[in-house]
This record gives sequence, C-alpha cells and structure tokens, in this order.
Amino acid sequence: MARFRMEVVASFRGGGLADSANESVQHLKRYLEYAENGSAILAEDVMQGDAEPDSPFEESVLQVLRDWGYQAQPQVGVAGHRTDLGLRHPEFQGSFARGIECDGAMYQSSKAARDRDRLREQVLAGLGWRLYRIWGTDWYRGRAAAELRLREAVEPAVARSPLAASAATGPAEPTAAAGAAHDAQRRRPRAR
Repeated sequence: MARFRMEVVASFRGGGLADSANESVQHLKRYLEYAENGSAILAEDVMQGDAEPDSPFEESVLQVLRDWGYQAQPQVGVAGHRTDLGLRHPEFQGSFARGIECDGAMYQSSKAARDRDRLREQVLAGLGWRLYRIWGTDWYRGRAAAELRLREAVEPAVARSPLAASAATGPAEPTAAAGAAHDAQRRRPRAR
C-alpha cells in the first residue's frame, strides 16, 4: 500500500526539529517537511558536502561529468545503499537524472556476484533510479569510446523530466540497449 499512499502521524512538525549534527535527525526532519509540503521542499537541495568518490576511477568519471558542465554528486544514498555517482537534473532542483555505477569499491565489496550484479541494481531501479554502468577496464583501455557511451547515456537523461524518467518502463533510450549489448559481449566466452 505504501507504494501508492503513505500517511505520517507525528506530534511535531519537521520545522519544529532543530538542525542537528546527527544525520538521522536531519533525515527525519527533511522527511517530515517533505510529507507536509510535498516535492517543493526538495528544491532546497541539501548536498552532502563531505561525500567523496570511493576510488580514483570514480574520481575520473566525476571529473569528466563536471568538465562537460554537469553537476554530479558522489556516493548518493545511505549506508550500504549508495549509487556511486548521482547526476543532478539541471532543470529540476533536488532531482537526479541518472545514477552512474562504477565497478569500484562499492561493487568490489559485495559478498556475492548476485548482490553485485542483480539485487543492488534491482533495488535501486525499484526506487526510481535509472542506472548506467561503466566498467573500469573499458574506461582505462578504451577511454574515448567509454566517454562517448557515457555521453550518450547522460544527454537523453537530462533532456527528460524526472517524472517522465520514473514513469518509463524498460530501456527508454537506445543507449541503454547498446550498453546491455556491450555488457553481454564482455561476458560472452571467447572461441579458441
């Protein structure tokens, strides 16, 4: 039922909570403000200033996105449920246009391939994230082609409104299919 409607009952309002160094209190405050005011509160856009990329690979991808003029935030999420890079939507403050997954530290720390390759992505997609994955070997061995594929994934994402992106079913842009074909090609055993 929470997928369609959620009711919050509290004896205080979000604005009644003082700002705190405790991150959990800040999240509760923002959630209550969101419940009271709707999505307009998201426009206030609180960035985690202390979030840093987990690896030099993520730093490199982040720098390319910023060089292209996009605003990207590393380590978006909480606890062990973070996407490596969140690409901010340029027209809708408080929204992300796309999540970018790298096979960096978070990917390597998964205990099983199923967690790493299927479950984590499935959970993030269920939360409305449209993900694009970059493989480190592709980034370092064929940088120009990897950057081109990244640009082809980013440009249509920022051209859509966040609502259109979350309402889309299946891969909406041809680059997602191309990325899947590229992934399948990488996994295919080579003939000897």
